[in-house]
Amino acid sequence: MSPFAHIMLLCWLPAILLASGYVNGQKLVVFAVVFGWLALPNGGYDLAGLPDYTKTSATTLALVLVAFLLGNQQVSAPRFQWFDLLPIAICVAPLFSSISNGLGLYDGVSAILLTSFTYGFPYAIGRTQLCNQNGLRMLCIGILAGSLIYVPLCLLEMRLSPQLHNWIYGYSHRWNAGGHRLGGWRPIVFLDGGLQLAMWMSTATLIGGWLWRKGVWRSSFGIGAGKLTLTLLATALLCRSAGALVLLCGGALVLWVTDLSRSKTALAALLLMPPTYMTVRTIGEWSWQPAVEVARALGEDRANSLRVRFENEDLLLQKAIEKPLFGWGGWGRSRAVDADGKDCITDGMWIIQLGEHGFFGLISTFALFILPLAMMLWNYPSKRLCDPELAAPLVLSVSMILISIDNLMNDMPNPVYIVGIGAVVGFAAGGRRQSHVTVDETQRRLDHGAILPRSLSYSTK
Repeated sequence: MSPFAHIMLLCWLPAILLASGYVNGQKLVVFAVVFGWLALPNGGYDLAGLPDYTKTSATTLALVLVAFLLGNQQVSAPRFQWFDLLPIAICVAPLFSSISNGLGLYDGVSAILLTSFTYGFPYAIGRTQLCNQNGLRMLCIGILAGSLIYVPLCLLEMRLSPQLHNWIYGYSHRWNAGGHRLGGWRPIVFLDGGLQLAMWMSTATLIGGWLWRKGVWRSSFGIGAGKLTLTLLATALLCRSAGALVLLCGGALVLWVTDLSRSKTALAALLLMPPTYMTVRTIGEWSWQPAVEVARALGEDRANSLRVRFENEDLLLQKAIEKPLFGWGGWGRSRAVDADGKDCITDGMWIIQLGEHGFFGLISTFALFILPLAMMLWNYPSKRLCDPELAAPLVLSVSMILISIDNLMNDMPNPVYIVGIGAVVGFAAGGRRQSHVTVDETQRRLDHGAILPRSLSYSTK
């Protein structure tokens, strides 16, 4: 790593401490998680006896520091409820796997610490610090602001190839994870790969489009929200990821149908997709050949890629089912080999969780992604779900389902999403007790001591 990469990783926490003198409250939480994830380099340090200090841990430690600085300023001190067991279950799943496989207590405790940085702490901070309309909208606007800053960086890499990480931080991180497709390069910027960036930009497009449609987001940086949404859409298209674009279209269609019909049917159907896929694949009652033929319409390389994924998934499933409850644990013990003796490609989060942590880890992880939308459907009547006051939690909930669908084929954990899950869960847990807060009231709270740029505008109508 270059000296600048070391400075960024090591000075991120002091930078957040310094920023706390100028930015406070929920805005500091959003700044720490969104811009930490988008700006920090991929890399880190091996720490003996402790989790590695990486981009993920630096971002999460910044959140923990913010929570400490805010102290009793948290939005609420929520009662522990049953659904708060899900992130705990995700964190302790590696311990059960390690003990059941004879890997020892130390191995399990070390894995707990690592998983806590990815899931536990981000969920808890979102649950306590961003669990009202103000916090949820700030998170959405933070995602939009970060994505808009990323637009020129994406365009640059589309033209010149994924080089920004090398130019800024002195080394290339997974340079070939972008790839040259359809006459241009797939950008990466400072994320883990082209697919992760494409999903991020698609998610931002969905959030921006919905907030614009509901009149909640009017402008940023002096430009109308409609134009900015189209800019995000164009960038998402140019990221050249068919999967991310299909999910974007699907999410937009579900929200549009829900808005027109004032019915929960489309949302409920979307919610059931991830568990349905995993159930059908696990019991072996689904042939993936038709899906490969559909992918062939997008190109032979897409069809071959999908076929290889499914073939490897079949072999990994056979291995995972040998230890169904807590899995095989870490250290590659869940890996399988094909007929040629080669290691199977392990891509999807769901098959990784099933193989390493069994059904206990799998169910806990995907239940967490499904939880926000499930709670929104349970706690709010269908006629209220599309109201402007619920625009931010609803679109974040739908986005989490889309991300869980994407993670059926990929493994791309992101602390920003987990913070969003915690925030929506904390909001939805209040149900109708919070639904009386209007957009006018939220705007008043934003204006009172607000430190977001004035160019980030909200509707007060």
